Amino acid sequence: MTLHVLTGDALLENFPTGKLKGSIAISRECLVEGPVKANKLEDFWGIRETYLLATYPESDVNYQDEVAFEFNKLNDLKEGDEVYLWFEHDLFCQVNLWFTLSLLYDKGVSVYRVYPIIDDLEELWDGFGPMSPEELLKCYEQKIPLSTKDIQLGNNLWQAYSQSDNESLKTLASTPNKAFPYLREVCEAQLERPGRPQKVMKEIIDSGNTSFDEAFMEFSQQEGIYGFGDLQVKKIYDQLMQ
Repeated sequence: MTLHVLTGDALLENFPTGKLKGSIAISRECLVEGPVKANKLEDFWGIRETYLLATYPESDVNYQDEVAFEFNKLNDLKEGDEVYLWFEHDLFCQVNLWFTLSLLYDKGVSVYRVYPIIDDLEELWDGFGPMSPEELLKCYEQKIPLSTKDIQLGNNLWQAYSQSDNESLKTLASTPNKAFPYLREVCEAQLERPGRPQKVMKEIIDSGNTSFDEAFMEFSQQEGIYGFGDLQVKKIYDQLMQ
């Protein structure tokens, strides 16, 4: 069995389905916000569903059927199967990637990381978004096989993040690893929360960008490393505007 885990529905739009064999699972979580600490996976899904329904009541997403179900496809994997993890470099995607690797830990499957191949560092945090099916195929061709140590690192990163263990996260951030090329920068961005995003947004608003659309665009340019969507940025913006 071959499974491609995609970082969100947007990637599915241009995904070269006809050129790549295998099934697809879509990561629809935003584990970069809200509670993530749980002793059992069943409890974890319940905690996440409760938080997201309370935080985004206008959402019509059925959490169990459209979010948890996609991750549970990993339970069908057997030893020798192949998994391709299509995740970007920003914090939003990295946290989801760490969680996914924690689910794959000890499964005995072959795991590959597929990430955006971007030459212009100014566009680094744009990720897969602007890419055509042909460009996505090129990213796939440069996939990186993850060793047991790589998967262990991903699992350890998730444990540190989910337990709010900043000291461990800081230590893990210094681990040289080709599979996580911007790990130090991403962990630093996490360790500087919540202050850093709020500080940058306040500066943006104080400079005269008071409409949300303007503020969101400027925030994304300055702090693309967070990978926040409009929902996450709107929460920060609304708190400051109050």
